[in-house]
Amino acid sequence: MSRLNLVDSYNRTVQQKIGGVLSARLRDPLNSLWWQITEDLLAPFEKKLEHCSSVKILDYGGGCGHKSANIAVSLMKLCKKVHVDYFDLDPIACVLAKTMFDNLGIPNRVVELYDDFMMAEKESYDFVVFSEVYEHFPLDQVSVLTKDISEKIKRGGFLLLTTPNFYGMGRAEDADEYYKRRKLGHYKHYTPEEVTRNLSVFGLKDVACRYSCDKRSKIKLFSKFWYPFFRLDGRLTNSKKIPAILRKLYFLGSHPFFALLDKFLHPFMCSMFRQGYTNPDPKSSRTLHLLFQK
Repeated sequence: MSRLNLVDSYNRTVQQKIGGVLSARLRDPLNSLWWQITEDLLAPFEKKLEHCSSVKILDYGGGCGHKSANIAVSLMKLCKKVHVDYFDLDPIACVLAKTMFDNLGIPNRVVELYDDFMMAEKESYDFVVFSEVYEHFPLDQVSVLTKDISEKIKRGGFLLLTTPNFYGMGRAEDADEYYKRRKLGHYKHYTPEEVTRNLSVFGLKDVACRYSCDKRSKIKLFSKFWYPFFRLDGRLTNSKKIPAILRKLYFLGSHPFFALLDKFLHPFMCSMFRQGYTNPDPKSSRTLHLLFQK
């Protein structure tokens, strides 16, 4: 089974185990691409695990938790004890993450507020996932945040950071995601040099950098077509405003349609995004994937 098929198989298993909580009958090709790149970046950390009996992972601002769940499941093959601490401001995301971790058998602690994170012990995590969060912090808070994150990483531990690439995305002020246009939006898009410089101040050394999705037209197509199906399916299958019997009838009636989309359209979308990883252009890629070691 190929690497990408393993990822797709994992995504499908997660969807089945959580009983449709994520209502993701359409697999997300961006998640598959994210994991393909992350698996590549994990090599230095996995090599270190040859001498470890347990691993503690921090997922800071983890969304629905699928990224740290992917990493934890992968590391379970190499290490007997894998624990995930998850922090996010969104209470709904916390519920989704908790459900996913529990049903996958991943020991975890899910915290809704970041305040408790500030009280976490220093040098307590082997691996930190800091994905698509950096750009959401006001500029006067970034330094404090980076210092706090770095202090939580064990000596020799790793930080995986992903954030929009300034070269490919342009200024945050010119993007639809700018914080003045969208609640909890972006404050700044960084160059890889800026991120590396900011983190080096706190003893984090750049180990590797990858780029993804160098064709913005692909992202626009994805955003206009694929995500609306995620959102619509989620509303129709989970909304408490709709009677349970109607939600069940919708789910059964629409299943053949979603099955066809998932079977035929998903491989096509994955192929498109995989091209962005196979032949990335650092000056036009949408996302930076950076691995740091303390």
